[in-house]
Amino acid sequence: MLNRFFSIPTKYFLLLGIGLYLILHLPFVNLPPTGNHVWRQSNSLAIAKNYYEDGLNIIEPKIDKRYDGSGVTGTNFPLYEWVLAVNYKIWGFSHAVHRMYAMLITFLCFLLVYLNFKSVNVQTGRLAAWIFLFNPLVFYYGFSALPDMMAILLVLAANYYIIAIVKNNSVFAKIALPICISLGLLIKFTFIAWLAIPFLVLHSKKVKPQLPILIMLGLPAMIPVFMWYRYANQLTALAQGNVEFVYYARMLSTFEGWSNLFTNLLSAVPELFFGYPGLILLLLGFIFGVARPNKGKIQWIYWVGALAMAITYLVSASHNLIDHDYYFLPLLGLLLVVLSRLPKKAFSVSLMLMLLMPVWSAARIIPANWVGVDSETLQVEKEWLAHRLEASDRVICGTDPSSCYLFYMLGVKGYPYLALGELEEVKDGQVIIDSYINQGAKYLITNQSMDLENDGLKKYFAQVEPFGTDFWLITLKPKK
Repeated sequence: MLNRFFSIPTKYFLLLGIGLYLILHLPFVNLPPTGNHVWRQSNSLAIAKNYYEDGLNIIEPKIDKRYDGSGVTGTNFPLYEWVLAVNYKIWGFSHAVHRMYAMLITFLCFLLVYLNFKSVNVQTGRLAAWIFLFNPLVFYYGFSALPDMMAILLVLAANYYIIAIVKNNSVFAKIALPICISLGLLIKFTFIAWLAIPFLVLHSKKVKPQLPILIMLGLPAMIPVFMWYRYANQLTALAQGNVEFVYYARMLSTFEGWSNLFTNLLSAVPELFFGYPGLILLLLGFIFGVARPNKGKIQWIYWVGALAMAITYLVSASHNLIDHDYYFLPLLGLLLVVLSRLPKKAFSVSLMLMLLMPVWSAARIIPANWVGVDSETLQVEKEWLAHRLEASDRVICGTDPSSCYLFYMLGVKGYPYLALGELEEVKDGQVIIDSYINQGAKYLITNQSMDLENDGLKKYFAQVEPFGTDFWLITLKPKK
């Protein structure tokens, strides 16, 4: 009876997954960026908003933390933000637009995971697609402003075309493949690991004859990737190092760091990367995958290569992985491959675990990130400032450890104010607030009442205006 789930028409299976995901997420569709890694969401949303407001020149991504500059700086290729800005042009600017946009990308990924793993069999395609959609990380980041999800989408499309070339020698696939590889890796080149999927799920005898053409198509696709990152580094240099999330692998160099990473892996990986039901499925997949590997020596080459890629990534990005759980997403594709090793006789057990995945993800993600968040957060303050300030005004804004959330939510641009006392510190021989005023800062926005009584700052104040809830707009005395 349980196996009937694997035999229902495909359209109903896909609609069931999408419908359940929508039911669990739609109550929160109007929320602003919130929850885990809100800074990452705010950065992407700010770039999209600036495209929407300042023009759709994709090669000039702009951030709000721009000091006295234009805001143009180096980023990963901002296709995600650019397409979101186009949606803003069509539907208007709102939090719901970015949430629905994120879910659309996630649903397309869901479809492509099914199509890719259907190459093994239909049941495996459904297993992999369901586990992907209700993986805790995808449950959260698939509803948030995270460009990584578009990178996954494009690399999954590349996988689909690899399979089409292997099976049908498709001419269209040969054209589309390098485009998808380039765009996916331009957004986040760490998802190169996902390109191993077709080679691990297809029989080696089918893949081997097409290897030369796949290599010939894949290698040139890397050229635009390297060209963009070179250009992004040039933009960063022009912005005096004011860079936003260009990915650089950072490896831990101390024993304490590795110890912290190991502790983080033990706590976060079972509940977030796998989800506990998914962890059990992984163990089943690993057991059956080792016990019943595909025949053919070349298949083992792919497996060893995928394992080497995973270990290399874990080591090289070890510093990134300590505090950024979305850096586990590049490894999710390899996890799905291991799960695809489950034989049909294990599907009854796997189905029960699959049905627990959305339950676990909802319980783990929703209360911790979305419940109780006001959809109108900082809206009153933003509207007040819109009537009080000019668009060209540069402000010092804080305190905000993320250096981007308040800029985005309040709709202002300028100089970051990370923590109490920072503005009085000396940097490059000058007090920081003096430096900001000399560069053109006209106002200080603060959420710290202690700043109002700080004698070291009060000498810079010309006028203090309270607004919203626990915010003050302080007009600064002009530079002498």
